Amino acid sequence: MLHILTPVLLAGSCQLGSVATVDDARTIGRMGPRPVDERRYVDGKIHAEGKVFETWDRYRWHFKHRGIECSCGIIERGGVRMARFAENGFNADQLDCAGNFTSGGPAYDPEDAPLLVVDVVFHVIRTPEGLGHIDIADVQFAMERLNEDFRAIQGTLGQEGTDSRIEFRLAQFDPDGNPAFGIRYHDNADWFADPGFWVDVPAYTREIAWDPSRYLNVYTNDAGGGGTLGYASIPQYEDSPEPGSIGDRVVMSWDTIGANPPIGAPYDLNRTLTHEVGHWCGLWHVFTNINPGVCDADCQTSGDTICDTGRQTAPTRGCRDNFDCGTANSFRNYMDYSDDDCVSGFTPGQVGRMRCTLMNWRPDVFDPVNDVICNPSCPADLDLDGIVDGTDFGLFVAEWGPVGALGSCADLNGDGRVDGGDVGDFFSGWGVCATCPEGWSEDCVGQCFPDWLIEDWTGDGLCDDGAWVPADHGCEECPAFTPIYLDCTQLDLDGGDCPVP
Repeated sequence: MLHILTPVLLAGSCQLGSVATVDDARTIGRMGPRPVDERRYVDGKIHAEGKVFETWDRYRWHFKHRGIECSCGIIERGGVRMARFAENGFNADQLDCAGNFTSGGPAYDPEDAPLLVVDVVFHVIRTPEGLGHIDIADVQFAMERLNEDFRAIQGTLGQEGTDSRIEFRLAQFDPDGNPAFGIRYHDNADWFADPGFWVDVPAYTREIAWDPSRYLNVYTNDAGGGGTLGYASIPQYEDSPEPGSIGDRVVMSWDTIGANPPIGAPYDLNRTLTHEVGHWCGLWHVFTNINPGVCDADCQTSGDTICDTGRQTAPTRGCRDNFDCGTANSFRNYMDYSDDDCVSGFTPGQVGRMRCTLMNWRPDVFDPVNDVICNPSCPADLDLDGIVDGTDFGLFVAEWGPVGALGSCADLNGDGRVDGGDVGDFFSGWGVCATCPEGWSEDCVGQCFPDWLIEDWTGDGLCDDGAWVPADHGCEECPAFTPIYLDCTQLDLDGGDCPVP
């Protein structure tokens, strides 16, 4: 039986109340049966609304000319998930970021916490004539922009936000553990006509999805047509597919992806992808009314359940504050509908909710990574500039006391604290760092590695994208301080040479 559901929340879409044909069924939503608007792609032309459009640009123009704005017309309402029973029992921690509540708290603070790295597979769906094609370089650009936004990288458009310490990388291995490339191309006109947010399991997900409990599956096609820019599953939304189920997904309109995407301004900076992945990580729109009392109720249980986003009841158009609750709203937030060049970040509260969602609703989709990088040949060189000096001493003092879960490069004697026991070791290294120790040499960017590794590897993780540890040496030969991209304990970073720990 076809499982039909009411809409998953949608970012940047022109809602027309219609979807593509799915198994000759009529979609059933909370408002009752809705007629199906069939879209067909034949010989490179778009057949929709009883018309034939020669090009995608003319199809887009048709809706713009009718005054239909590319934004979400979906009303966020209906059931929310409090928590769910899993095979291993009830997970009470899901209540920390339930559909109608966000607790916050230190458990989800990104500072001194592992980096959460999510593997992504990008499914680029095209018509046989090539409509919907996205170059590899453009997918990679979109991934870079996604990480800039989620990590609030300085010098980028996302620098004003909060670093979530959540990163996304194109998958390097398929679900069976075989080396694979995380950008997949599929030519299918039926799949290109996306059935939209009403449908739990589109036909293409049954055929091409990589295990959604372990990967973020991003599909690009027409995203439901009618000007829609994208939509996504939200784990805490009853009308979304179950987290990790085959229909769990992010869907993007193909023309929003890349360095200079065809959609053009104001949606040409890849912020729709950031918005949709925010939903996938458990965020509501900042203007949602799914939990009542937005303007005056407890911020943890009303609206988007985030206390540091501005209170608002309507989406933003352009780049302005409408003060609709009498206070400043969140028109610069990724989860509003402001123009791409207007939005600039997630709040700390949103970051906590996203980390909570990954940890408790999507626990198998990320790898926790200790990304603290120390200088093994000159341990007191805390800023990695090749000299132990006053700058390093400032960093040393700033780390004073018990170290966090990730450890600290300033804990020079490895006892779990930065204290007087480390002072002697620090000053013994004062001055210019020595060159690599005996048996070690510099790689192409001046970092020291064992000679056997430099002689035998097929890629060093910096100069190219190999990142392999030679199989003939075995995992036991990796020094404990080997940088993360050559860490034998990380199966997906060693080319599969070493067994799963």
